[in-house]
Amino acid sequence: MKPPTIQDIEVWVQEIVQSIPEPIQHYINNLRIQIDDFPDSKTEQEMELETAFDLLGLYKQVNLGSFNTLPKEMLTSDYADIIYLYRRSILDFWCETSGDLIEIIGQVLLNEIARYLEFNVEETQQLIEQTLFTVKNNNRNFFDS
Repeated sequence: MKPPTIQDIEVWVQEIVQSIPEPIQHYINNLRIQIDDFPDSKTEQEMELETAFDLLGLYKQVNLGSFNTLPKEMLTSDYADIIYLYRRSILDFWCETSGDLIEIIGQVLLNEIARYLEFNVEETQQLIEQTLFTVKNNNRNFFDS
């Protein structure tokens, strides 16, 4: 069996995002989600990671003061804050825990969204529970992927 690709994870992330409760959808419209294999070296240094596998996801806020220095193509697009999900780190965690991969992806993603929305612990847990419940009920085969 081949490990899931970035494209596979993008499909699952799309399903999870579409299952987020409607009132919250409004607040995450401009949030960009990017899936990479690992964090870049700058992030590794800033976060003082021992290895690239130490980080599953990361919310990065765009510094509005830096818009003058952003490349032109970023200024003309709907550039937004970014959540990074790190595929290889997530897959490694999945192998270590034997948990449900899509649920792990959902928990990482939703924790980062909650960080973006400045949710407290209880609000974060409620978001995770409601969203993953909806995902499971909307597509019963989704968690068998």
